[in-house]
Amino acid sequence: MKDKSNRYQAVKLAKGAEWLLFLVGCAFAGGAYEALRDQSVTAVLVVLLVGFILGVRFLGLLARNWLVRWLTTRSSSPAIDGDVLASLPVELIDGIVFYKRDQITDDLICCDVSSEGQVWTFHEDLKGWDNLIEHFHRLEGFKVDWFDCVSQPPFEVSETIAFTRS
Repeated sequence: MKDKSNRYQAVKLAKGAEWLLFLVGCAFAGGAYEALRDQSVTAVLVVLLVGFILGVRFLGLLARNWLVRWLTTRSSSPAIDGDVLASLPVELIDGIVFYKRDQITDDLICCDVSSEGQVWTFHEDLKGWDNLIEHFHRLEGFKVDWFDCVSQPPFEVSETIAFTRS
């Protein structure tokens, strides 16, 4: 199975940057309060403008996340159908790793399936996710409690190997 430490580090870095941006915006709002208390109109306007720009950026990140999730659940999005499952016969699956991606407001459960030297990546918002999980249950030695292992704690990096062919 491929190492996901670089991907997880990138996700954690992006999450940290987004929250830092939000906190800087809050600090600017606090600065506006101090400037207002000192009755410096110019300082109030500058601090509020910078805080507004940072706040809009943070809200833009939240909206982008929502839009991506919405688009991936539309009918035109890829689906895990019979053709996909036929391309992944259980006899040829070498390994399955479940993990989650932090999507700012929630987590997205994903899995990487290695088969014949290729890695297929799926996520829970794809149509047919339940069919894929049912397909995996036909594997002898498949870890059926994978969800409990990967879903907790929320917003933390979590990965579990659900199947490895020996």
